[in-house]
Amino acid sequence: MKKLLFALLGSGFLCAEPQNNFIVDTYLSPYVGADDLLIAHKLVQHSSLQRLTDLYQTNPATWAKYSRAAELFLFWEPVNYMSVVVQHEIFGHGFRLRSIPTAKVNKYTFNVPPPYGPGGASTHSQMSTDTTAFELMNIHTGGVEATAIFANRLRMQWLKNGQINPRQSSLYYYAAQDLTLYAINMGDSPGHDIKNYTEVLNHTYAGSNLTRESLRIQALINLLDPFTYYAGCSAWNFILTGKESPIPMIPIGSYKYLPGARLGLTPFGPEYYLENFLVKDNKPIYFYLRGGKHVGMNYMGLGIENPHQWDLGSFQIGYCADVWVQPNINMQNQHFALSHFTHTQNLQANSLDSRFGASASLIVQKKLWDTGMLFLQVGGKSQGYVPGESLKSSMTFRVGITLW
Repeated sequence: MKKLLFALLGSGFLCAEPQNNFIVDTYLSPYVGADDLLIAHKLVQHSSLQRLTDLYQTNPATWAKYSRAAELFLFWEPVNYMSVVVQHEIFGHGFRLRSIPTAKVNKYTFNVPPPYGPGGASTHSQMSTDTTAFELMNIHTGGVEATAIFANRLRMQWLKNGQINPRQSSLYYYAAQDLTLYAINMGDSPGHDIKNYTEVLNHTYAGSNLTRESLRIQALINLLDPFTYYAGCSAWNFILTGKESPIPMIPIGSYKYLPGARLGLTPFGPEYYLENFLVKDNKPIYFYLRGGKHVGMNYMGLGIENPHQWDLGSFQIGYCADVWVQPNINMQNQHFALSHFTHTQNLQANSLDSRFGASASLIVQKKLWDTGMLFLQVGGKSQGYVPGESLKSSMTFRVGITLW
């Protein structure tokens, strides 16, 4: 097994930054996509084929600065752009389609990324008339949901390392501000994800009138994300000095803390996230509060992810958990199926009943050798919306390996 991994990934990669997960789950969720794309990104970064300039080369000469700038723009810009597009399409829209029995993916199309082409991509799908409005909204927002998870995985890696990788600066920007850019550039294209989301939402709930202008304004909260600015500063510092940048945080006792905010889109309306990051001994903890209000519906939730809480011999144990109160989505009622969609009649979805829900899972990593561990995440959730998970009650099972 060890020899096979060395053959596939290269010995240089195993000396990369710590704890890069290669995992799988049933429907290839956004969590799988984010971790696997990041491990592929590290493989490219630490291969001898791409080392145009060394990360630790601190030559102050003007030609060296231009060389580092060219590397970021000409090499890493298209790599980072395509990584986020793959996450958006295959592990975002594709995940939502794969997790719904009444829908399927036909194909994906990708354009040449900038600066060599126009960029962009699309997911071509097929849905039966039994697909519900709630599932349809999840399909439309699956892309920006997946890229928000991608940004979170990247933040957790940076916090674990204590530094921002400048070659991932635009990777983070594209992922963290995906929804912002979609909302600002919302036009009349029939294939625009967020435009389609607002139309289905307004058609589903009586009194719903979420406009493009309103959503554009709400999406600006994503700019209250310190990592977006840290990433830009890291790229600039790399060009000037060839060095990585530390992460400024607020000291609280033996911990370091950093807050942030973002917008999310649910099958019952937009919601705001207050995100919080704590770090102690290079072990990051993520916890959030979320909530929103739409046409009289109030919904809220909170959650925590602590992937490395205990060390038990060769085992590392962590956990993640979420609880929420949300509108009761009835996905069994055929009244909300596509077969009942008309342009004149609102579906009158129930906006009065609420449902309490929860999810929890255990994260276990077992050391296999000096540079690798077995990864296992096992748990479950009740019916309700949690980013990156099925709307229905389901089991959580992800397995793979962790390398560093």
